[in-house]
Amino acid sequence: MLVSLLRTVLAVALTCALGACAREPDAEELRTEVQRRLDEEFEAGLFKLTSLRRAGTAPFRDPGAGAGVLVYFNAEIEFLKDSDLASWDALNLGTLLYLLGATEAGVDGYRGRENVEGDVLRVYGRILYAQHDGVWAPLRATPPEPREPSDVRTLEGEGAQAVLSRVRALLEHPPVGEGAKEQIIREELRTADRSIAARIARREGAILLATGQPLMTFNEVGSRFAAFATEHGLRVHATPTRGSLANALLVGNGNAEFGFVQNDVAEALYRGAQAELDRAVGLRAVLSLWPVALQLVTLEGSDIAGLADLAGRPIAIGTLGSGAHFTTRRLAVLSGLPMERWPVAEQLSLERGIARLEKGTVDALLLTEPVPTRAVQALATRRAIRLVPIEPSVIAAFAAKHASYRRYVIPARTYPGQTEAVTTLGLTAMLVTMAATPDALVTQLLDQVFASIDEVEAAEFRASFISRQTAHVGISIPLHPAAEAYLKRN
Repeated sequence: MLVSLLRTVLAVALTCALGACAREPDAEELRTEVQRRLDEEFEAGLFKLTSLRRAGTAPFRDPGAGAGVLVYFNAEIEFLKDSDLASWDALNLGTLLYLLGATEAGVDGYRGRENVEGDVLRVYGRILYAQHDGVWAPLRATPPEPREPSDVRTLEGEGAQAVLSRVRALLEHPPVGEGAKEQIIREELRTADRSIAARIARREGAILLATGQPLMTFNEVGSRFAAFATEHGLRVHATPTRGSLANALLVGNGNAEFGFVQNDVAEALYRGAQAELDRAVGLRAVLSLWPVALQLVTLEGSDIAGLADLAGRPIAIGTLGSGAHFTTRRLAVLSGLPMERWPVAEQLSLERGIARLEKGTVDALLLTEPVPTRAVQALATRRAIRLVPIEPSVIAAFAAKHASYRRYVIPARTYPGQTEAVTTLGLTAMLVTMAATPDALVTQLLDQVFASIDEVEAAEFRASFISRQTAHVGISIPLHPAAEAYLKRN
């Protein structure tokens, strides 16, 4: 009896040693999965995984994935050929980061357009595994980690500063199950808070840079750049806004010196074709930043195959003042749909638009953002999505009428589950100012922009798309004379 028991124990121990009872995926499984993602979900033959070391695990529970484990790793990945991971027209670092569960801060060795054969990326990443019937299986992509809530702090004392501090604390920690009225109040308070901060910064002599909505590309890059410039002697305040149109109006009305703007919005204001103003605005381009794509997103299983299928349906088009809202309204006109067949446009932020799409209260969302867009990547992790192509005839009509637009192809594998390339409308993000802005200030700002790229791209990789080679791409309005002279010299 004792001999039989010992034999059973030894058999179980041997089986577990061989991996059948492994509590977590082992290093070899992890290595195989990382290389598979590089070859099958990014580009075959571009990378070789030369080393990988597990760096810990953490339990994970997701309503869709169930119980699982996040496996962290340190890896070295060698380039097998020259590569441009800051390409305007191909898969870029954003997709690679998502596949490896990494952030910009977790990648070393990235050099944008200048990575060559033999270069090595050192990556700190993570992959989510879920267990099914005793077997660990990697999920298609790793969701972002939940943010740790911080303590709510308020300042004691009386006066406007104390009240504002308490309001800011409440804005950062909205209650669970907040109603529609409370959301409106919170959004308006945030708008007021940003306006207060901008006015104080201007009073203290800062240069105002109008960016975009928090957590969106314009705002992320602008905030990082403002911190760099201020640290290096040019005080810049990055003020969050609703987006491109709001930025162009702030610059046009003299309430900001510089702003991030889509090229179609800049062109419209330059020509005076915008209802908010009864005159043309003396906007001038400073620099082309990166490509932007019109993205029409719906859930897999939807019968939406083109613009005509949006007729009469609720869609999310971005908040009033955003570039997405502006371009979508123009799209409705140029698509040829009669007004009675226009979609029912819901003016929602991207975050709220995605939530409504998942609930089924809107059928699609339209956004104008660089690809890949992080929020859409996260959505594609939770739900199967589909990018709807824009008809060639509509793209041609746009390009014929406005110099701002071009044909743009979103490469296959840009988003999880996207197996085919999708043709859509392309735009360009620009940095703009007014014609009257002093030459010396424009030159100072450009010096800081190019000096900051390495530091800013470490936190927001899109900064690596900015270069002297692409400085004129998609420019839809005249360059400021100082910007034109600067770019010629450099």
